[in-house]
Amino acid sequence: MKIAVTHLTRMQRGYFCAAGVNVADGANIRPVQPMGRLRDLYCARRGGPFDMALVVDLGPTRPVPSLPEVEDHEFTPDHARAVQRIEPLLFWEMLCHLSKTSLKQMFGPDLRQVGRDRAIVDEATGSASLGCLAPTGRVAFVVDENQRGVPSLRLRFTDGSLSLNLSVTDQRLWADDHSTPRWELVHRVKRSLERGVPCLLSVGLTRPFSSQEGQPREVAVARRRRPGRSAILAPLRTVPCAAWNGGQRVPEADRERWNRRYAERYAERAYDFVPSGWLSEIEGRLLPPHAGARALDLACGPGRNAVWLAERGWTVDAWDLSDVALSILVCEREERAAHGFPLPIDVRETDLNEAQIPPATYDLVLTMLFLDRRLWPTMAAALRPGGLLAFETFVDLPGGRTSEVSPEHLLQPGELQAAFEALGLGTLFFDEDAQRGTACLLARRM
Repeated sequence: MKIAVTHLTRMQRGYFCAAGVNVADGANIRPVQPMGRLRDLYCARRGGPFDMALVVDLGPTRPVPSLPEVEDHEFTPDHARAVQRIEPLLFWEMLCHLSKTSLKQMFGPDLRQVGRDRAIVDEATGSASLGCLAPTGRVAFVVDENQRGVPSLRLRFTDGSLSLNLSVTDQRLWADDHSTPRWELVHRVKRSLERGVPCLLSVGLTRPFSSQEGQPREVAVARRRRPGRSAILAPLRTVPCAAWNGGQRVPEADRERWNRRYAERYAERAYDFVPSGWLSEIEGRLLPPHAGARALDLACGPGRNAVWLAERGWTVDAWDLSDVALSILVCEREERAAHGFPLPIDVRETDLNEAQIPPATYDLVLTMLFLDRRLWPTMAAALRPGGLLAFETFVDLPGGRTSEVSPEHLLQPGELQAAFEALGLGTLFFDEDAQRGTACLLARRM
């Protein structure tokens, strides 16, 4: 059986719980061992197969359902292996499709509220023990300490009927000791939720457990279960699959390399949408010539320059091979739209080495720190009459700061200007800066 992992929950130190959906039919599946809990060594951060948005082949499984844990399937952890990572926005689309809008829809009509912020279901009742919820209204992320001074992360939310205050046990938000929050990531998520960024929650029922003295604990009074776990799945807005899949497939090795780079760089800090310094310097020359003027940002990455152009009135097509980078851009676009500031940006995941750019389509073609000379004739042809090319990338200059750039990604002195003038463009600005190690060209199609 193969599952797409949608739940990754910290347990007692050294253990975790994973769950997901069967890729064959969309049913919720919780892999469990015949004896004992899953150890941390099976988490991806410890070299194991389980991580959010990973497809995992569990190997042979045996269903062992008991109400309300109808999702339980026994498996052998050593047989499990990671198969592939799901593209972020496709994963989000899957979650949106599977999510419920009410907790009773998820857990069954036996679920009932107790007090102001708890809900329970009697033992051996209910229709499920986990699921994905699209909450009603804003979600409050509360960072505090308990009476013993231990950090506490909680979510307050409602589904329109039940109001809950649940502990956040998403393993990604906790360090390996399971008690220290990963503060940079916690505050990043908190800020996003405070800005009203929509999210989905994976929610589960706690199992009854007893104290060391054998007496029932308050949170699991005899034969009761309550929603006691919640994990932030993705602070992103949904993007139609048709728009996301409009690009070409890219070489897996290249895409994975760039995905890893962006994921590692921005795992615990927000992306800074400050544009290229050179673009800011020539801002007066990059005003859109008319309403609806179109710009193409090739190799846009997470989209700092695409956002800058859209803010100034351009309608932007943003192309890159990294779905991780583009997901950052889409999140920013959708955040702004939710606050009444829509950005006219369309994203496309495509292999830029084989990109087919339509001719005479754009009033501006922009590329920053990307070099593929085979694309130059197509880039020039993509400009409408009077259209602009803005190009900045690395150049091999004496004393230049390009020692970490591979030779195939370096221009020769004067090469950029000469090449595009030969393609019929007139130079408006050209500069080669040894200190920055880049060549900058602003040119117009005659």
